[in-house]
Amino acid sequence: RLLEEDYGFSAQRSFNITSRIMQGGGFTKDISYLKGLLQLKKHLEDGGEISPLLTGKFALEHLQIIKELEERRVLKANNLIPRYLNTEETKE
Repeated sequence: RLLEEDYGFSAQRSFNITSRIMQGGGFTKDISYLKGLLQLKKHLEDGGEISPLLTGKFALEHLQIIKELEERRVLKANNLIPRYLNTEETKE
């Protein structure tokens, strides 16, 4: 009810959020995800770009290697950008 009424989520989305929270319960992977999220937050706060992160799954510590491989044309830069990244809310 809180997610729907106070935060405007749909009934389906509210259910999905709640069920993920109830499933989570503090697994080791959740700690890893949180650690990664905090690293991403710091990266962005320090002026880091988000677009290179759309290349695929890799650790932030490998970002320089990914950039170098793109410069060498071993990897192709990602041209697909999710629409939400172009919103004013996301830019803020």
